[in-house]
Amino acid sequence: GGPLSAPPGGGRHGLARTNWTGYVLNMTSQTWRTGATVNHPVWWHTLVVIIPEVVEFKDWATLTLDFGVNTGNGSSAIMNNRHIDAADDEDFVDFYIDSSNLEERLPDLKRAVHEAAFLAVRTRAPAASLLNLPNEGEIFGNDPVQKDRAQDFLKAYSYQDFLDHPDEPERISELPIAKAVVRAMDTVQAFTASLPTGAVKRFGVTGYSKLGTATYVVAAADSRVRAIVPCSIYLEFRMLPSVDFGPMAPVVTELSRKSRRAYYYVDPGSDMNAAYRGVVASQATPEYDRLSSIIDPVRWADRLSLPKLVVLGTSDEVVGHWLMSLEDQVPSLPGQTAFLKVPNSDHDDTLVRSLGSSAAFFRGFLLGLPPPSVRSSWEPLQRTILATQVDNTAVRPVASRHWDAPEPNGLYVAAPMEVPSQSGPTWPCPLPAYDHPVYSFVEFEYEWPEPGFRYSVSGALHSTLQR
Repeated sequence: GGPLSAPPGGGRHGLARTNWTGYVLNMTSQTWRTGATVNHPVWWHTLVVIIPEVVEFKDWATLTLDFGVNTGNGSSAIMNNRHIDAADDEDFVDFYIDSSNLEERLPDLKRAVHEAAFLAVRTRAPAASLLNLPNEGEIFGNDPVQKDRAQDFLKAYSYQDFLDHPDEPERISELPIAKAVVRAMDTVQAFTASLPTGAVKRFGVTGYSKLGTATYVVAAADSRVRAIVPCSIYLEFRMLPSVDFGPMAPVVTELSRKSRRAYYYVDPGSDMNAAYRGVVASQATPEYDRLSSIIDPVRWADRLSLPKLVVLGTSDEVVGHWLMSLEDQVPSLPGQTAFLKVPNSDHDDTLVRSLGSSAAFFRGFLLGLPPPSVRSSWEPLQRTILATQVDNTAVRPVASRHWDAPEPNGLYVAAPMEVPSQSGPTWPCPLPAYDHPVYSFVEFEYEWPEPGFRYSVSGALHSTLQR
């Protein structure tokens, strides 16, 4: 039970000349803390289970962790549990759905589950869309400014709150989000057992931004998750390099704590970066290391050996400055790991713009076909990128190109790269003699795992400044 209820039938809607049926469920995932610590402790979610007209893999569901409506062309709206007072943020667009307006808002809900419907149809397997992650807004009882917090303002405050209570990890917003995802998998399993297609037992998971972190967390925590596509997120939150302060460490730690606590009394308004200032100020403290051990996938990478496609937009205005660190971290992840950089794509558009590759990735997993991926190196004397196809060398790319920009997060321009006719997994990509520094990466496009699919992966980002 909960604030949202609806008949189990969802209707049939055309997508790529294929129909699907959506079942709208209400799911209560947990009580997060108490009414004294947050004003809405009971978390409930809209969960839409989607069954495509053609089902080949009945025991599988691709679970998308969704914020709301995302068009992929620069416009989006967050679907919340209730109205949020965000008058100080003119860019904040949201809507809420509960039992009072479900029928009126059904068109918005159908748009919100677009990604899950697309993946269901393309993988020919069930899918589900989990919304209201995190539940918001929340007003924290110990918040001096009593701000109605959503998205990064909620996340940042939960981090800062944990840093003052490092023995209580349940204060970190990633953990109730992950718990909600696990509860959603339980619910999908139980619900699909009543359908003609039968019970789902295996899951793929995809989400972007903070839901990309949740994707990593549930992959590490729940063995039902067999493949993931985390998008638009870092592997390590740290914004400043680690420094050994030696004998001054106790003094630096105490100063950092005083600075952090001062930020409690500063309303960040609509400035997302300002919301994290107290957290950033704490990076030299032992409690920050404890936070990192919980939220940063690089700290528990040994639990991420499942197949994964890591996706990042090169123009990501939120996490784009982590691009260069990801270049080192992604190849070091265990197991089958592919990296896709979506050129000139911003934070909110990347998941939708990479959806075709995500569908191919999950479909290939279901067919038992390892995805091709690319490793590359820079040969400065020859001004050449050497690209090597790995994991699956049997399939050849149908197109290849290199993308060039004056800086890592700059405007990328594509140039075709000849697909060699000879056999072998390695081939060169000579770069033109630019009169300025250039950042470049190669992209291979495959018709994989079957005709009609397009799957793209990227090599590393190289600079002509490298020697």
